[in-house]
Amino acid sequence: MQATARAVSREAVKQYWTERAASDSTNATTNDVHLRHLERATLVKHLRDLGCSAQSRLLDAGCGDGLTIATLAQEFGCDLVGRDFAPSMINLARVRLAAQPSLRADLAVGDVCRVVEEFGAESFDFITTDRCLVNMASESQQYAALAAISAALKPGGFYLGIENFIEGNERLNAMRALFGLPPIAIRWHNNFFRESEFVERARHSFRSVEKHEFSSAYYFATRVVYSKVCAVEGVEPDYRHAVHAESVKLPTFGDFSPTKLFVLGK
Repeated sequence: MQATARAVSREAVKQYWTERAASDSTNATTNDVHLRHLERATLVKHLRDLGCSAQSRLLDAGCGDGLTIATLAQEFGCDLVGRDFAPSMINLARVRLAAQPSLRADLAVGDVCRVVEEFGAESFDFITTDRCLVNMASESQQYAALAAISAALKPGGFYLGIENFIEGNERLNAMRALFGLPPIAIRWHNNFFRESEFVERARHSFRSVEKHEFSSAYYFATRVVYSKVCAVEGVEPDYRHAVHAESVKLPTFGDFSPTKLFVLGK
């Protein structure tokens, strides 16, 4: 199934996430709690491999409810900054960290496209996003954000972006079709990247571009095999089912996931 980038209203997207924050203060950014665990573990692994330490300064752009920030604070104890465009998400993040006084981070409402204006050029050793850029209103804003992230990184710094891509979603849906399952549509508030274009544009601002597949096996197990079993049994899939919990342990294989990690070095 082909998909193209779409322009959506920034205010409509912000309202969506405001409502999400109000409806689920524990897991405000996604219902798939085990995928989120896998994403956090993946970021921690790659940050550690890249030399993140207590002396590093790290920005989590689009930090949502602060769960990733809390994990990074526990793992690295570095100088952490979190910004999100939805005030309700920042409120949740502050409550989360306040419940753990040993964890500290600078949390505030902010715009990833304006990180240089707020912090200055070459201010961070690492910048992370986790499904942040795909929630931007247009493709032009997405690539403006990518350029701003590069400008805010110190020379030798790294951007770690977990974002969603059209090609992986198409391959997932092709696999679902083999099992007689309907396609999974891209949500109205998301603008998935076209992978080839993302790589080309990233090379304008970064010296190195690396793709890391980490969730393909998880998606195949949960969105194909488990979903087919649910269809046969006539029940709705449950994100908290043991299949989801166990599937995070699978070794990497295939390319059946829209969710990729790109590590871009400045």
